[in-house]
Amino acid sequence: MARVSSSIYTALSLLVGIFIGFSIATWLRAHLRICQKQEEILPKPPPNFDDLPPDKRLLFVGIMTAQKFLDTRALTVYQTWGQTIPGKLAFFSSQNSVSKYDIPIVPLERVTDHYPPQKKSFMMLKFMYDNYIDKFEWFMRADDDVYIKADVMEKFLRSVNSSTPLFMGQSGMGKKEELGQLGISSYENFCMGGPGMIFSRETLRRIAPHIQYCLTHLYSFHEDVEIGRCVRQFANISCTWNYEMLHILYHNTSSKADEKLSYIGNLYKDYVLRATSLHPFKVTPHMYRAHAFFDALHARDLRHATLQLTRDASDMDALLGDRRTDRGRLALHPGLSRAPPAGKYDTVAYDFISRSLYSEKNSNPKRGPETATRDALESVVMALMRDANAASRERGRVIDFKEVLYGYVGVDPPRGATWVVDVLMTYKKYAGRKMTVPVRRHVYLQQAFTDVQFREETREDGAEASEGATVSNAYKTLQESLGVGLNLAGGLGGGGGDAENGHEDWVRAKVVHFILPLAGRFATFQRFMNNFESVCLRNDEAVKLAVILFEHAADDAIGDTVALVGELRGRYPHHELAVVHAKGPFSRAPALEIGARQYGRDALLFFVDVDMHFDAAFLQRVRLNTVQSRSVYFPIVYSQFDPATVYADDAAPRDPLRVAEHTGYWRQFGFGIASMYHSDLRDAGGFDLSIVGWGKEDVDLFDKMVRGGNVTIHRAADPGIVHVYHRIECDAGLEPAQLAMCRGTRASTYGSQATLAATLYASPHLLDPVAAVPPAGDSEKA
Repeated sequence: MARVSSSIYTALSLLVGIFIGFSIATWLRAHLRICQKQEEILPKPPPNFDDLPPDKRLLFVGIMTAQKFLDTRALTVYQTWGQTIPGKLAFFSSQNSVSKYDIPIVPLERVTDHYPPQKKSFMMLKFMYDNYIDKFEWFMRADDDVYIKADVMEKFLRSVNSSTPLFMGQSGMGKKEELGQLGISSYENFCMGGPGMIFSRETLRRIAPHIQYCLTHLYSFHEDVEIGRCVRQFANISCTWNYEMLHILYHNTSSKADEKLSYIGNLYKDYVLRATSLHPFKVTPHMYRAHAFFDALHARDLRHATLQLTRDASDMDALLGDRRTDRGRLALHPGLSRAPPAGKYDTVAYDFISRSLYSEKNSNPKRGPETATRDALESVVMALMRDANAASRERGRVIDFKEVLYGYVGVDPPRGATWVVDVLMTYKKYAGRKMTVPVRRHVYLQQAFTDVQFREETREDGAEASEGATVSNAYKTLQESLGVGLNLAGGLGGGGGDAENGHEDWVRAKVVHFILPLAGRFATFQRFMNNFESVCLRNDEAVKLAVILFEHAADDAIGDTVALVGELRGRYPHHELAVVHAKGPFSRAPALEIGARQYGRDALLFFVDVDMHFDAAFLQRVRLNTVQSRSVYFPIVYSQFDPATVYADDAAPRDPLRVAEHTGYWRQFGFGIASMYHSDLRDAGGFDLSIVGWGKEDVDLFDKMVRGGNVTIHRAADPGIVHVYHRIECDAGLEPAQLAMCRGTRASTYGSQATLAATLYASPHLLDPVAAVPPAGDSEKA
């Protein structure tokens, strides 16, 4: 009995010991977690800016934000203009705020993200004073949806004395319905918070000791009103009344109904260019777009400065009699005179612009001005008015633009674009004897061309382009054809060596999967395969070919087609060449869909037609311009005119890749030739299989790519691929829209407007309505 009791006691003791040990371990683990969490939320010490260079001690920007915006709006600000300000910035948010990105955050103790953010705003100003009052000259309170042009802001602030008490911003007095309810008199104001408030060091020094008092004596729910009241009471100043601050710190009120629509249109507007800060950007991609726009303007200004320096250097060469350096066309000064044209094709043709656009070289000679033309004209007029008013303040007058009555524009390749514009303006004199007079002037402007520039993007595997990498074969071909030096980002040193070879090998290693729909037309297919063999197979290019073959009642050459592909497969066993038989009548959309499904999602697909002739440089551009999940390539193809029209009096041999104005035209509205990754095709929704017969499937896919927005559409005129002429047969059974497109395309292939005009002048009987009537039964040929 004693032994049993001893055994039970021992077991109970063991169980109690295990329970106590487990409880202690659980408590210790929980305690360590609490300590770790407390350590994580402890406020970090403010960054120390003692080692900042003098040019970075101008401005400290405090950006008010909230936890929910730290990884969106705040990150966007930090990645765009936040990298360029002449000082530092920090994001002020509620206590315990964190971000998964490495951005400077100041979690304010005992501050929440509740609206209105009065305490957050005042505590941010106190933080600036406590930590940075002697490190910066100016302090700015900004929202996380404002864009600041750092270079313009720096120029503005350096023109003002920061040692005096100043409080700058866009002045406000409250809404009409709030008048008399904000605790401010009719002659008092405040700086509105949206576009930003700017404090001089002296102003912040005066109000900081009284922030607690201002927080406990609030008269409204508007934090910008209360900050203005505090500044007025303890710094004895008000927000600047200067009218120009409306343009310096700009708030867009045009889309008040939906602020998400701010700054989505054309940014080349006077108010955008004049402003120092722009507000609001509620959608983060809009701010990235604006940042890219201002970077492009800065690059334009640098190119213009380069152009001016080149001209100065050329003038100095002439002055010193030094002719050893040829500075090329960049050294040409603008002027209205030019060398006499060598022939009729060397004559510069001008487009006439009024309410309509009249163009000699377009198939639609009278039409509404295209967006590019309207934007270019607006840009020219804005540059004109900026130059005209450069010294308006000193002269006591201003010239306002009213409208363009009419104008001409022509492109002279050596010099650039020339504009002749008839402008209606208003001359206003506000100094001395005041007057307002309408003025009409002819303006002659010239936009000079600069060197062609290229940029090499990051490789698809994430590796950066080598520092010493030189141009690829495609770039070299373009360089030779243009006769100019190409400037690529990353440096183009001499040699290149292994870096160049590595880059070339990586580009050529991308397998291009040709997908060719075909029905009959064996002779044309033979020509295509000769071109394919010459460019791809003999040079051991990384390519594959899938011929989607339909039966064709008028051309029973299926066996010959299969035999030709089999012969090439036997001669080039390392290349995958396949024939896929398709059922039913020929239809391009199903054919391309069948071809795409022969390969995996990571395949680079190239949709091609049997009438195309291409070269090796084009193949390289397909690889360079098609990046998975990033870009697709829709080249603008050069299409040949009818040889019977073009070469009627010319017995010279015809080069299949010859590109000239009178031998063909660029198919601006053709989208059938394209390259993309299979995954991007699937993400866009693929081809519309309900479209049968000729046309429309390419436009449908292009529209899907545009609407999808997941990839960039790269579209450019490519001289390396040519549509060889063949007569287009239009099936009368097509849908009306398809039939009209088919007949329109066929009509555009007869010849250039100049050639057709010369033919009509030489044969006026063609305009005789009686003689122009076709014989019975031959209407389709006519």
